[in-house]
Parts: sequence; C-alpha cells; structure tokens
Amino acid sequence: MPPTRVVNINNTPWLLGLSWRSFEQSPTRSEIKADAAQLAAIWYVTRIGKSAIQCGFGNPPLPSPTRARGLYSLAALLADTAPQPWRGVFQVEEGVWWYIAVRDGHAILPDGDQVGGQDMLLAVREKHAAYDDWHEIEGNILNLSDRIAAQKSQRTPVRALNGPGVTASQMFVLTVLLAGLVSGYMWWQHRIQATLKARLAAMAALKSDMAAQQAQAHPSLLLTTPDAETWLRACKTIIEDTPLSVNGWTLSGVACESNAVNWVWKRGLGATVASRPDGTLSDNDTVAGTAKLPLLPNGHGETGDLAHAKTRLIAGLQKTGIDLQMVSPSSAPVLPGQAPALAATVTPASLPFSFDTPIPVFDLNLDIPGLRLSKISMIATGWHVEGVLYGQ
Repeated sequence: MPPTRVVNINNTPWLLGLSWRSFEQSPTRSEIKADAAQLAAIWYVTRIGKSAIQCGFGNPPLPSPTRARGLYSLAALLADTAPQPWRGVFQVEEGVWWYIAVRDGHAILPDGDQVGGQDMLLAVREKHAAYDDWHEIEGNILNLSDRIAAQKSQRTPVRALNGPGVTASQMFVLTVLLAGLVSGYMWWQHRIQATLKARLAAMAALKSDMAAQQAQAHPSLLLTTPDAETWLRACKTIIEDTPLSVNGWTLSGVACESNAVNWVWKRGLGATVASRPDGTLSDNDTVAGTAKLPLLPNGHGETGDLAHAKTRLIAGLQKTGIDLQMVSPSSAPVLPGQAPALAATVTPASLPFSFDTPIPVFDLNLDIPGLRLSKISMIATGWHVEGVLYGQ
C-alpha cells in the first residue's frame, strides 16, 4: 500500500494517498472487506461520483496514531472538478507533493492518488505518460484551498473496518502479523510446487515413451478448456462465498487453477485444530483446502489474428494501468496431472502471458477470442493472472 498523509486545509483534515478500485454499482460491505483484505488495508472511503462509483483503500499514516473519524478524502471531493482526463500536482508541504490522476468517467486511476517526495512524483508521472490528452493542473495548498471552498458537494468520510482507530503500536503488530502470513503462504506455495515438480518428474521418467506418442495427438488447450469469461465466473462464484475467517482461522491465500479453487488458512490467536476449516492440515498452524469447479463446457476453437488479439489485450489492460508480461512458450504453466512434455505441446501460434492487477480480475474485460486462463491467485497487491493467447 502507498503511504498516506493527513493535510489540514480550510480547518478540515484531508486524507491523501489512497488506492482506488471501481465498481459498477455501490459495493456491499462484504465486497469492501474482501478488497481491503487483498490490499491489507483497514481504512476505506466510498465515492459516488457523477459517472464513477469507487472505493479508496489505505492505512493510517505512521508513526503518529490517527483515527479515521473526522477525516475526508480529498481525491473523492475534487475528482469531478476538471475536464477529463486530467491530472494535478500540488505542493502541500515543503518537499511534499500530492498527485491526482483522473480519466474515463471521472474515475480516479488505481494509483492516481499519491503523496510523497520528488522521487514519487517523477515515477508516477512517467508511468502515466503513456496516457495521452492529459489536462495538466499544477498548484499549491492555496490553490487547493480555493478549489475546496468552491465545492458544494458532500465530503466523503474515511471509515475504519476495525473500529474507531488504530494506534501506532497496533499498526506495528498488524504489519508483523501480515508479514508472517505472507511468509507462511509463500512457504506453502514453494512446498506444493516442489512436491508437484517431483511427482511430474517421476511420471515423465516412467512414461517417457507413452508421453512422446501422446504428444503427437494431444489437443490444444484452446479446444479442451472453457473460455476465460466462463472460467472466471465459476471461480468467482466459489471465491465470493468463501469467508475471510472460520473459528479464528484466517484466509491467507486463495487461487483458482485448472479445474479447482485452492485455499490456505492460517491459525489465528485462540483458534485450535479441533475447530479448523475443511482441508488438509499441513502443520499445526496451516490448513490447505480445495474445491472442484463445476464441469464447464469447452470453449470454441475460433481465433483471429494473433498480433491483433495481443494488441487488444495489452490495450485493454493498459487502460487500468496493468502491465502485461509475455512468457516464453517453454515456460508455460504446467497444469496438474500433465507431464511436462505434454504441457509444452501448445499450438504454435500462441503467446503465454501473465500480469498482476490491483483491480479484481473478475472486473476485467477478457472476452477476447482465443484467450484462455490457467491460473489466478491472490497476492498482496491484488491478483496474479496466468494464461495463453491463441491466434493465427
């Protein structure tokens, strides 16, 4: 999460430096909690703009203890006040600037509300330089004072998900706990991947002749897997019904891979193995659970020009600040139960890819002919996505 800062303007404390997510309709409490958990945030604001519905997420500024009550989001107040697309840079203190970037539908970009020094300012402006037609605004705290005074719209209050406020010591403890959960999840992932790799290697050694024969007739994933939108809907249905905690066990990781959803639960304070979530107890503090996806229809085999499909995918992700990474075909993800030789036999005209997104992957438009997803997994900054794009 980017750092936050409280600046007092016109006798009102304003919170700067939130991470923003967009919604088609006003989000429910459970949706807000889920997004906050993904971002490791305990503060949020809900903005109902003229054309955009968004939530901003953040944490109390450190090191001084700060309460959410009485704070308001400055980005939410000013997002609709200039012709889109626009971005502004305002010096709020000596050596400290606030940056705001607003585009389609007057929506604040996911990373378009930041506060910090010159290095932050240069980095974020360079990142957003790929967007064109910016309406540039520069000023200082006096300019912000005038803009705030001219607004008649209602202020957007900051709310806390964990009660009235968090002290600096509590925030430190929370940070340590989160770091422990992330480390535990990474250890579990490494252990699972190592076990899977060993099993696949043994299978390949025993059945090398059979694998070589099957590889000649092995069909492309394009014909044997559902399209991306159908697969995502199935994953979303199961993931959204998953509680964040069960009898004190906290959900620390979730992934949808191939035809299953996998969870990792970590034991919290006061929880015991006697009342744990369903799944396999890998150690006294970790439970790994899984659920099969319903039987989904295979996608159609239609594809278009691969270069055009690639451009369409990259452009769609760039609109929300997502950087697409192309992967060498030799390192395409191996699906559970496949020998490495079989997994490598993808259609020649194919592009394995991956990307990380702070926006819920279920909100992205991935309805592109020839696009297949193989894995989505929750990470500290949002979601990690892997798949293959087929074409001609």
